[in-house]
Amino acid sequence: MSELSAQKIIEIHNEVIDKYGGTNGILNIGTIEYLIFLLKKENDVFTKASLTLHNIITSHPFMDGNKRTGFQIANLLLRQEGIHIHANHEEILHSLIKIAEYKCSVEKKEKWLKETVRTLHSC
Repeated sequence: MSELSAQKIIEIHNEVIDKYGGTNGILNIGTIEYLIFLLKKENDVFTKASLTLHNIITSHPFMDGNKRTGFQIANLLLRQEGIHIHANHEEILHSLIKIAEYKCSVEKKEKWLKETVRTLHSC
């Protein structure tokens, strides 16, 4: 993935909606641009992934698919570093819903990611 930008996040969101369904559309481009600003200030991939999950899911920049888009982008950030989220569908869904219900901080999500990731295996 090229450097993450607001346009790249929108493209990923559009792909998520095309693949899984839902209402396409942006509610607030400023929320996406603010996330890019925050990510540029960070060096740690776990912090970046946690910020991405939290900000996209709780700030709702899109009409639909915020949890799916947040997860997709966070996982892509981790995969760029040779790691991935290693959890079953139910664990991931539970985690994303906790964020959406404002029951999970960025710091808690960062801790969960560190405990959950595994190294990608190459062939």
